[in-house]
Amino acid sequence: MEAQYKLSVEQSQWGKRFDLPSEDKRGGSDVFIFNSPQSMIQYLAWPYDLSSTTNSGNVVAGTSSPFIHLDPSQISQEMSLTGQLFEGRVCYLHRGLNEQLMEQIDEGDYKPIDQLFFIVHGIGSIYNLKGQGLVECVNDMRNTAKQLSQTHFPHHPYRVEFLPILWHDELHSDTVTGLDKQLEQITLGSIPKLRQFTNDSLMDILFYTSSKYSQLIVNTVAREITRLRELFISRNPNFTVSCYSFLKIF
Repeated sequence: MEAQYKLSVEQSQWGKRFDLPSEDKRGGSDVFIFNSPQSMIQYLAWPYDLSSTTNSGNVVAGTSSPFIHLDPSQISQEMSLTGQLFEGRVCYLHRGLNEQLMEQIDEGDYKPIDQLFFIVHGIGSIYNLKGQGLVECVNDMRNTAKQLSQTHFPHHPYRVEFLPILWHDELHSDTVTGLDKQLEQITLGSIPKLRQFTNDSLMDILFYTSSKYSQLIVNTVAREITRLRELFISRNPNFTVSCYSFLKIF
């Protein structure tokens, strides 16, 4: 599909049909048409709705009725006359956003980044009174920094970036440590919310004082910082300032 899209763009040919093997286990081929660089139509070999019929009552969809391929003129004619022939078969793809949605999106940050902060959370998975996690808290911090920059340093040519470093999910993972399952087995059923808070948050203090689990936390934080730093550098190749590590307990 990517090769066909590239060919259509290079040759400026739109509205041309091409077929690709269907991902459905029943086989067949799907029909694709790039109408423009921003839009594409896909006619599925097999429908989502297994009981679709035409105006004449003939079944054109079902577990044993594959798609009967039509030439582009037939497709255009049938689609203009009735949508029932392709009911459950048609998928539309549109690149970009319409004007109404674009008006709802805030203007992006155009200033280059000169400082990078890695935010490492404290115990638990909720870090404010709103019940939000680290990602939401870091988003709020980023928005606050942007507002302060606009009001106090409007002529400053650079901005700061904040990236969250998560380790709680790794510590409480069923596949890595299995801690939550072990805690559930020894947790009493009374006062469930309090005990859930204890297991999810307060127990992290004991885990951190354990040589086994504290090393897991340290390794996870180091790995995440390295991964996000490399990803950040790959997307911001002009970033040359030394990275800053900002540790904050929410």
